[in-house]
Amino acid sequence: MNLESQVCSLELSKRLKELGVKQESLFWHCVNVGSGNVVLLHAIGTNGEASGETCSAFTASELGEMLCSYNIVTSKYKKGSKYIWEVYVQDVAMRINKTYEPSHIADTETDARAKMLIHLIENKLMEIPR
Repeated sequence: MNLESQVCSLELSKRLKELGVKQESLFWHCVNVGSGNVVLLHAIGTNGEASGETCSAFTASELGEMLCSYNIVTSKYKKGSKYIWEVYVQDVAMRINKTYEPSHIADTETDARAKMLIHLIENKLMEIPR
C-alpha cells in the first residue's frame, strides 16, 4: 500500500486546515509555489525545509484520535471491482444501531474519517481539535 493512500487527500487536508484543525501530523502535503507540484513529506526534518504551502496529511490513526469522543463505526465493503470505506457515528446511549449523523463514504478509510471530522466541525457538533 502506498503512502498516499494512508493519509487524507490534499483537498481534505486543506479543508481541515481552513477549519482551524491544529497542524500536527506525521506527514505533510507540500505544494511547491513555483511549479504547483504536490509532495508528501515526513514531518521529521522536512517541514522547515519545505518551500511552499503546507498542510497536515493526517493518517487514519491521527483522525481517529480527534474523533475519539464519538462512537465511530468504520466498515469496508466491495462495490463493483473496488472497495469503499464508510464511516458513521453510532448512538451508544440508546444501545441500538441508530446512526445520528450521515455516513461518509470514500475510497480510503482515511478520507472517510476526514470527511466525518469536517462534517462534525462544520455543523458545530464538535469543537475544533487543537
